[in-house]
Amino acid sequence: MSTHLPQSKHFTLHQLTDGIYAAISIEGGGATSNAGIVDLGDRTLIFDTFLTPQAAEDLRDAATHLTGRPVSLVVNSHWHGDHIQGNCIFAPDVALIATGRTRELMATRADEDIDWTKVNAPAQLQSLMRQLEEEQDAARREDLALKVSESREVVETLWKLALRLPNETFNSRLTFHGTKRTAELLATDGGHTESDAFLLLPEDRLAFAGDLLFVQSHLWMGHGNPDTWIGTAAMVTTLDFQTVVPGHGPLGTKDDFETEITYIQALLKLAGEAISAGKTADQTAETPIPAEFADWRWREGFGYNMHFLHGYLSKRQQS
Repeated sequence: MSTHLPQSKHFTLHQLTDGIYAAISIEGGGATSNAGIVDLGDRTLIFDTFLTPQAAEDLRDAATHLTGRPVSLVVNSHWHGDHIQGNCIFAPDVALIATGRTRELMATRADEDIDWTKVNAPAQLQSLMRQLEEEQDAARREDLALKVSESREVVETLWKLALRLPNETFNSRLTFHGTKRTAELLATDGGHTESDAFLLLPEDRLAFAGDLLFVQSHLWMGHGNPDTWIGTAAMVTTLDFQTVVPGHGPLGTKDDFETEITYIQALLKLAGEAISAGKTADQTAETPIPAEFADWRWREGFGYNMHFLHGYLSKRQQS
């Protein structure tokens, strides 16, 4: 495998096999999530497009360099901005593909998020910079410095940021038959969001999971269904692959889906106990992080998840 891979301040490229590359985000850059490049033989496919146009430009240029042809297919795994906001840098003739429900969510919620970002991102950057200047704790300063760097990346290209919707949609399965390999795009009925897609490369025993999988990182549950997510993760483990590129975190394996299931089940149990003890959602969010998850990235995500689960379980009990 080649060791001379294109460089970017937003991500590192990992060659998984001939013609398949994982783009793993660098903290503090403009990517914030992972993506992928797949050489189908006659076409080049990109899986997810990062948070910012400049990170997506580096990904597009790397794909063109590595495959020797322009990108012609782009897949969005779900509607969240850190996976779709780079769409706007691709040429109009590039096929942009997502599930029908993801397109609907992009047209409404992602559009609203972009409008909010254009108005509020500069002030948000200034606030983070003030927090960094005043913070004394070394670990907290390190976290804030990364957030400042990421926020600056967003602000620098606000003028370029625009919503580009998928021009092709599918509902359950879409197969790309290339001259070099076959890739299967599979949709789920929810989990992380209302509609999540992942890419399976059966001949290579590889998968790009999007945010159906977080590795060594707290999940974001706030737009999903934890019970459905558990079922989806269990289903994915029945498929034939070895290496998986998660939406966040380092490269993983099937075992990481099992770990994710354990995480969701543990938080559901903790949130249920908090409700039984009469705790409010805010009090539930203050639950200490279990030791087995204490070293995971994005620690504040645990509190967000516990707050969400308090409401989720309360509604489930009432129904």
